[in-house]
Amino acid sequence: NLQACGVLKGAAITTAREILAALSAGQMVQFSGSISDLVADAVAAAIGGQTFHEWRVPVGLVSDEAAIDCLEVISETSGCLLMKGANRSAFEVYGTAIRDVITRRQFSLPSYQRLSLIAAWTQGPATFPDGGTLAEIGPVFDTDSFSMRGVSAKLPELKFGYLVRNSWDQIDGFDDDPPRAFVSELKALIEESSFVPGNLWTQGNHSSVYIIF
Repeated sequence: NLQACGVLKGAAITTAREILAALSAGQMVQFSGSISDLVADAVAAAIGGQTFHEWRVPVGLVSDEAAIDCLEVISETSGCLLMKGANRSAFEVYGTAIRDVITRRQFSLPSYQRLSLIAAWTQGPATFPDGGTLAEIGPVFDTDSFSMRGVSAKLPELKFGYLVRNSWDQIDGFDDDPPRAFVSELKALIEESSFVPGNLWTQGNHSSVYIIF
């Protein structure tokens, strides 16, 4: 479905693998940039089928009641929640219930195991430009960095898919034992960057790395 958005085949395959790794690790897959909504729609169709829920986050939410209600509604009827404009309000205020789901997953505690979580960031002066605390709960793909086909290229049609297993961590084809050299190199790069991540980010990052390799 990324190719249906105009993304070149090689970039689409690489991104799709990273998306599956994040979903298998229980994280939220996020998209920023000028075509974030378009790409998020395509990914939601690929993994949530023709029935997935979309929540357009409004500006100025001051509690997590809407997120709690949303999870309760979709838990039995949908395999995917797509949040558009996720950075229009402060996620640490409105997204506590969703963050709790992701946190539990990172530490092997069951929580909505079949539910995939996708977010699209909005651009503009009324948004949180760096996503705030959204950035610690899953990878953020900048859609403006994707290699794209020409405007006259014929694109494939969107396809709808869904998870046939009981949970995302049951997907086959991932290596449970990544190269130790890569893990060591990743740790060294983080230390050199002076970035001091929290335990949630660290756990989620390690989980997805171990899956993708």
